[in-house]
Amino acid sequence: MENNDFSSTAENAPEAEQKWEGATIRSLRLKPVVTIKASAEVSAAIEVMREKSYDQLPVLNDGGKLVGLVTLGKIFHVFPLLEIS
Repeated sequence: MENNDFSSTAENAPEAEQKWEGATIRSLRLKPVVTIKASAEVSAAIEVMREKSYDQLPVLNDGGKLVGLVTLGKIFHVFPLLEIS
């Protein structure tokens, strides 16, 4: 690990932790989450991922509850012959 200079990073860890102590996730100013409904077609998920340059999307049920995460890897695993044009 020393070859990658991880040791010097570990030595500075307490200092780095102080920088985010008390900070909230809200302070990161994240972009709004892009989701897809569980009832949506796979092609719709692929289109959203293509447009947004994402490789995964949170999946919501009809009540808006998070029920999973769909990934391009999972789509291609289930549909290995699917071609994206």
